[in-house]
Amino acid sequence: MHNAIMHNLFMHKAVIQILMFINRTRELAILNQHSQSIKSGARINIALFGLRRIGKTELLLQFRNTVVDEDLLVSYINLQKIIPDTEGFVKAYSKELIYDIARQNTDEEVDYPYEMEDLLILAAKLGDMETRHVRKLMSTFKQQEFAEEELLDLTFRFAQKLAEKHKKKIIFILDEFQELLQVHSRFLQIMRSITEKQKDVNYWISGSVFSVFDEMLNHKNPFFGQFIRITLENFNRESTHELIDSTLGFKLTENHKDKIYKFTNGQPHYTVVVCRKISEQYALYGKINTKQV
Repeated sequence: MHNAIMHNLFMHKAVIQILMFINRTRELAILNQHSQSIKSGARINIALFGLRRIGKTELLLQFRNTVVDEDLLVSYINLQKIIPDTEGFVKAYSKELIYDIARQNTDEEVDYPYEMEDLLILAAKLGDMETRHVRKLMSTFKQQEFAEEELLDLTFRFAQKLAEKHKKKIIFILDEFQELLQVHSRFLQIMRSITEKQKDVNYWISGSVFSVFDEMLNHKNPFFGQFIRITLENFNRESTHELIDSTLGFKLTENHKDKIYKFTNGQPHYTVVVCRKISEQYALYGKINTKQV
């Protein structure tokens, strides 16, 4: 038993993400329903709200990983993990699109293009349009100064061209969207001016800073006002109990689980953290008492 518990303490991050996904089936079903509407020709942008560590990323990745449809291309960027400037965004955006379309177009394994030279090789396998786009980026980045607005314009337009050429509907997930406000002072205006006219590219954005999202999505902003809003809440009592049972290698009493629920208020990340601490205590002492919980 103790070996199983110690294994819990060092469980892989992916396993924790699966645990965090418990009871998000309703939200996943909503995303899947919208994706089918997109496939049928609708254009649907989504804004996913939620406090930090509530499970937004896990939900979005779960959606992406469960989509099996040749007519849909789902790309994803966690914007907290890229260099927060125009060049960093443009590189990440172009890499994800080209890499994802290349993977979807072949049964062979495709290496991720970490360097721009690798991206050029991958683009060449797709065709002239993709190659021209990457060459344009590479030549622009070599300049001491370049027009950032034109580069963003070029990048957003590339997505629609890619969708038309490969006959795809694109869902581009931009996780932690508020980070993009650091990229360029007019980023939102540029994005709106280009993407609101595109019929095949949909943006699903997520964010943790409610004040920023309220500003972006208010009724005075006609583009972002069209986004469907979904809010992730903390888990209820039953879902928290299920998360506890899935995290621990042993059973707690209902009373103990209620104490954890009250302490974490159903916040999934902190529930997992508390459970791991309880596992440590159980591994050391062989039992759990109410005081320890």
